[in-house]
This record gives sequence, structure tokens and C-alpha cells, in this order.
Amino acid sequence: MKKNIIILLLFSSLSLSSQNNQQDLTYVIYKFKNVMVDSTKFARFNPNLLEFEFIYENKRSLFKIIDKMESHSKQDYKITSIIYGGNLIHFRDNSIPEKLFNVNYKGQSLNVIMDLKDYEWQISNESKYIGKFKCYKATTVIKKEDKGRNTVKILNPIVWFTPDLPTSFGPFGLDGLPGLIIEGTIDGKAYFYADKVTLKDEKKIQIIKPNKAINIAEIDFDGMIATDFINSRDK
Repeated sequence: MKKNIIILLLFSSLSLSSQNNQQDLTYVIYKFKNVMVDSTKFARFNPNLLEFEFIYENKRSLFKIIDKMESHSKQDYKITSIIYGGNLIHFRDNSIPEKLFNVNYKGQSLNVIMDLKDYEWQISNESKYIGKFKCYKATTVIKKEDKGRNTVKILNPIVWFTPDLPTSFGPFGLDGLPGLIIEGTIDGKAYFYADKVTLKDEKKIQIIKPNKAINIAEIDFDGMIATDFINSRDK
């Protein structure tokens, strides 16, 4: 069995020459491209500097930013990572089952327990090749309630996935599709793509749930944020 076989997903020449088994984990690097910013004052928060790692096997997955803070302006890099979800660690274990994201909030590490229900994806017949992979378009709707501002933000993710790499796990918590997401967008402004896929021996890399964290239900976490926002606004 070949180990550490690299699959470069570089739009022009993708190749797949690997063989998977239960001893292997799939390791994916995601990057951003074609990002639209609302104004010039946000131009310095360039997500092209960010890289995320996505690790999955049969029952578990982990998605988090690759910390490169030492290479860039620390303040700008930190703000950029927060804007584009780099402050969250997504973890899922279907054997329990459990789905959560970890976040540091007001100096505390919190494991925010999420609803296990997958998104209601609409898979179209529209397809295209990204390198050698035939990918299909899928869309869904995500509603995020902001209790502090009493508003609902609606996101319309659009992704392209390939059944050639079967998995129900996805980057940025986008689970529930019958294949790996190769590229996509959550908000129509920032587009991410899979830059590299590698098979890793599970003895060398592991999927570990964020520990030393306080468990909190997502509804309680949202309520806590809303309360803090209201209190800060009323001061």
C-alpha cells in the first residue's frame, strides 16, 4: 500500500493515483480564491493567506486552520482568520454520534454541540470537470438567527463535489453530500477550493476531539452571545 501519495488539485492537472484502506486517513488542504471584499478598507484582510486542513476517515472528521501567524502581520492575520472561520475547529464523530465546533470565547475554550441533522442539499444534474474529477453542483440554505440584533441571516452555499472521493464529511461543517467538496462558496463572496489531497497513515496523524473545553449546546451558546451583545449595546 502506497503511503503519502499526493494528489494536487491545481485546476489544470488533477490526478488521482492512490488506494485507500481502513489504515488511511484522507488529508485535504483548502485555500481561498476569487474573494470579493465590500470595501477597500477590508482589502488587507486577504483570505488567500489562509490554509485549512481537513482530515477524515470512515466515522470521524476534523477541520481547522493551519496556523501561520508567525509569517504574517499578527493582527491582520488574526482578524482575517476570524472573518473567514479560522477561529473555529469543526469536529464530527458518527460513532457516538456527535457534531461540534470548538471556539475560544472570552478566554474559555468551548465545545459547541450542534444538531446532527445534515443540510438539505439540492443536487443538480449540472456537472463539470475540475481536473480529472467529474463534479456535481449542490446547493442548500443556511439560516443563522442573531438573537442579539433580532435578525436572521440567510446563506446560500454553492459547492461542487465529486463522487470519485466518497465521504459524507465536508469542510466548514458542510456535511451530508455523497462525495468530497472540491470547491465552493458559503456566502457568494469567498470561494474555497481543495488544493491538495493526501493519504496519511493514522499512526502518524490522528483525528482528536478538542479537549479541555466546556461543552455547551448551540442554542445556549447563541443565547450567551446575544446577551453579551445586548449588554454591551446598553452600556
